[in-house]
Amino acid sequence: MKREENDAMRNRILDSVITCKLNADGAEVALSQIASRAGISERTLNRYFPDKEMLLYDAAVRHLNQIYTAFAKRYKKADLNGLNGLERLILLIHMQTEHNKEDMSCAKAYVRAYTTAFRAAVYRDLPVIAYDAPVRDIVIQCIQDGIADGSIRDDINPSNMYLMISSNYIGLIQRLIYFYHVGDTKDKQKEKQKEDLFLVIDQYIEMLKKSLQVI
Repeated sequence: MKREENDAMRNRILDSVITCKLNADGAEVALSQIASRAGISERTLNRYFPDKEMLLYDAAVRHLNQIYTAFAKRYKKADLNGLNGLERLILLIHMQTEHNKEDMSCAKAYVRAYTTAFRAAVYRDLPVIAYDAPVRDIVIQCIQDGIADGSIRDDINPSNMYLMISSNYIGLIQRLIYFYHVGDTKDKQKEKQKEDLFLVIDQYIEMLKKSLQVI
């Protein structure tokens, strides 16, 4: 089989995993479901992905890349005229937050894919794949531009700062998902919890802004 056909089949299977996981809302997904969704037999599935954990890892990485690419496209369509590096960085984080706020399924998918990818990476000693490159590159560029235009402190390391922002943000989104979906809380109470947690995220963004600003 040609490499292009092989890659196309792998991506078809990975997209099947993503769809099945989204529809399952966190529940375990059987290989038979994944194969059926992809329109192939389990035997064919096993030939491409003999290790289920690697299958889930690769699907999570692919899904994360899709999510980050969507965020990046949304950001690039925004009006950035007259904004300095720090303002563009804060705008990007606010846009990510608004996207998650509008679509809780996106927030859940984001956390689930992120958690799956990194759990596998830690336990299986897998390489860290640049799934977040579309947004990471923008964040680092914003920080570099901010240092150059004087809006961000010049003692900031762009790569290290990106890692800190990314880990803190995903932690806040994880809190959002946990509190919003735990227990049998009434809908109005859930909505209040959601709003409170998004307020915490907004407060974090403001704290981040102050920590990066040139005094």
